[in-house]
Amino acid sequence: EGEPAEGEPAEGEPAEGEPAEGESVEGEDDVPTAGELDAIADELLSQFEQSDGDGDGSLSYDEARAVISELTQAQFNALDSDGDGYLTREELLAATDGRITVPNVVGLERNEANAVISAIGLRVASVTREYSDTVPEDHIIRQVPEAGTRVAVNSGISLVQSRGPEYPEKTGCGCSCNDSGAEDAKALLQKVFSDWLLIGLAMLGLCSWRVK
Repeated sequence: EGEPAEGEPAEGEPAEGEPAEGESVEGEDDVPTAGELDAIADELLSQFEQSDGDGDGSLSYDEARAVISELTQAQFNALDSDGDGYLTREELLAATDGRITVPNVVGLERNEANAVISAIGLRVASVTREYSDTVPEDHIIRQVPEAGTRVAVNSGISLVQSRGPEYPEKTGCGCSCNDSGAEDAKALLQKVFSDWLLIGLAMLGLCSWRVK
């Protein structure tokens, strides 16, 4: 009396298949949080064009894992709102509340910067140009908003593009010629001057002979 029947758990022991006290159900801790999904969606959006290998406008689980190797199936499924096994831009944007992290395009060539901005769902609002001694011509000096800022979809990014140095480095002769060319020009001038000096002396001698 008081002993459990064969196959029944003793008092205080969990039944078969049930977790012991303090243990979590398998998968319970894998439920992604809103913050995790926001960060994942943001990263996938930033590399959506590069990751969409077949160009169908959506990402499979394998394509998404190529961007985020630690991506779990549970996280992917949480983002896949229609459950079709693919992530679209719309589904990713829904997870970020329609806000995107501005990418860093400083230092990129203008056309490359344009491509990065448009690929993520933003646009170039304006482009101004200014001289720079450090940033190559046609590359981006700075951007507004700065990289990392969260903005709404289709927000505009203002770019400042380099025109190159205002005063290109010149050689000692004050022109575009190199040092060797400057020396050649100097030698030529000396020769011309010498030739004209000899001609002048010869004419002076001829005049003196005629006077005599």
